[in-house]
Amino acid sequence: MMANKIDPKRIRIDCDTQSRVELNEAIIAEYAEAMERGEEFPAILVFFDEETDEFIIADGFHRYHAHMRARPNDPILAEQRLGTIEDAQWASLAANKSHGLQRTNADKRKAIKQALLHPKGVNLSNRQIAKHVGVDDKTVAVIRCELESTAEIPQSELRQGRDGRTINTQRIGSNQKSAPQPKAYCMHCMNFSNQQTCMFDGSIQVPWTPACDEFELIPPEPEPRVVPPVTNDYKIIEPPDRSKKPKTSGQYKPRNTLAVDIPLDNPQLAAVELRESLGEEYLKQCFISVRVLLTTDHSDDPFPNL
Repeated sequence: MMANKIDPKRIRIDCDTQSRVELNEAIIAEYAEAMERGEEFPAILVFFDEETDEFIIADGFHRYHAHMRARPNDPILAEQRLGTIEDAQWASLAANKSHGLQRTNADKRKAIKQALLHPKGVNLSNRQIAKHVGVDDKTVAVIRCELESTAEIPQSELRQGRDGRTINTQRIGSNQKSAPQPKAYCMHCMNFSNQQTCMFDGSIQVPWTPACDEFELIPPEPEPRVVPPVTNDYKIIEPPDRSKKPKTSGQYKPRNTLAVDIPLDNPQLAAVELRESLGEEYLKQCFISVRVLLTTDHSDDPFPNL
C-alpha cells in the first residue's frame, strides 16, 4: 500500500503491539539526531480500525519515538492498512525479522510466546509460527511445550495446514519411511550433545524437545555375548606332543602369531574362543584348510610349499 503522512498524535502505541522486550534508548536518540539533520526514514506500519477511527502502530516503534522527539508537531510517514487491534498485534510479531535493529533472543522468545497465545496462531503449526515470526521451528516447539506444561495454552494435536485445513499432527508421518519414530525427542537423537546443543545446526535444545526432520535414533546397546556353559559331554583330548617339530620344508617361518587359550574338553567353547580371537573370516579359511587336510591321504602333503 502507498505510504501517507498522518498526525503522529492520532497513533495508539498502547495496544500491546510492541514485540520487543524493551526499546533501545540509544537507537531512539541516534534516530532523533538524524531526523533533526533532515534525514528521511522508512514509513512506519499502522492499522486503521474503521469502527474506532484509530491508528494502531504495528512496526516502527523506534522511528515513532525518535520522530516525537525531533519533530513532534510534524506528520509522520506511515503505511496504512485496514484492520483491528488483533490484526496489528499479529503483524507486529513479524516486525524486524528482516530489517531494523536486530532482535535479541529474549525478543524472539517474547514474539513466539505472543504468537502461540494469539487467536490467529492457536491452531498453526510450529513451522507456520516460525515462518511468521522469523525463527527456527524447533525453538517454537520448545516454547510450545513450556506453555502447554504450565497450562498457558491447551494441549492440542490439531494444526492448520498451508491449505487452511485442520489436521491431526499425531497422524503426520505415519506413512513416511523417513519420519521420526513416535514419541521421539532430542534425548533419543544422535545429534543431541551433553551441552544440550544440537550438533546438526548448533541450536540450543532441551532433552524433551520433539524430534525434527534430522532425527537419528541412538542405536541400542549391544547385547552381552553369551558364552555356552562348560559341559562334560566330550571326551578329553590329550594335548599334542610339542616336543616333535611339525613337518615343514624349511621355507615357511610363522609370523604374526597369536596365542589362544582353548579348552581341550569342550569343542564348542573352543570354537567360540577361536571366533572371538581370530575373526569369522579367518576362521572360515582355517576350516577350508582343515577340510583339505582331513580328506587327503596322509602320505601326500596337500601344502608342499609350507
